[in-house]
Amino acid sequence: MRVGYVIAIAVVLVFVMVAVRVLVGGFHEDRMANQYLAEGNVVEAITAFDRSMHWYLPGSPTVARAAIGLEDIARKAESADDIETALRAWRVLRSGFYGARWIVQPGKQTIALCDENIARLVAVKVAAAHPEDAGAGQFAYEKEMAILTKKVGPNVAWSMAALAGFFGWIIFAGMFIFKAFGRQREFYRRPAVIYGLCFLAAYALWMISLSRA
Repeated sequence: MRVGYVIAIAVVLVFVMVAVRVLVGGFHEDRMANQYLAEGNVVEAITAFDRSMHWYLPGSPTVARAAIGLEDIARKAESADDIETALRAWRVLRSGFYGARWIVQPGKQTIALCDENIARLVAVKVAAAHPEDAGAGQFAYEKEMAILTKKVGPNVAWSMAALAGFFGWIIFAGMFIFKAFGRQREFYRRPAVIYGLCFLAAYALWMISLSRA
């Protein structure tokens, strides 16, 4: 029972460490993004907000602030007729939420908003480039929307397998440590082999699932 408690505590500590690292990274990039905005460096601000969104953790305030910041940049850029910057901001916002997908897809409403604005701005660009073709903009809009709304994202089954592999990797590592070695520095070959193989199998499952998801 004591070994089980130790393993459980170790797992909790790992998750706490990961969560803290993600939050620290997100807050750092959020601070950098706002600093760049204060300096008028919109390009670097978008890049910093992008990195902030990739430090994703459910409920993280920096993800919400990055989403608000990118949308604000996009709308201000469009108001200034800077279509390229507006498009980049919408695309970064969209990819940020898609990049955070695992079992569920966060930011569905925001993604739909991004799809609409990206397609609309692409249509504006095409229409401006082909003023002689009255239907060019509408055609570009429909084509872009078809691409953007096509079902994409990680495979749910492989994502679940990745989670199982990750948890298994941590658990079997702890079991190997506590079962293969005794208090007096004894080494128990049988549990070492069993939990060592389980550890390798879980790690392999984790890596393979990540590549397939």
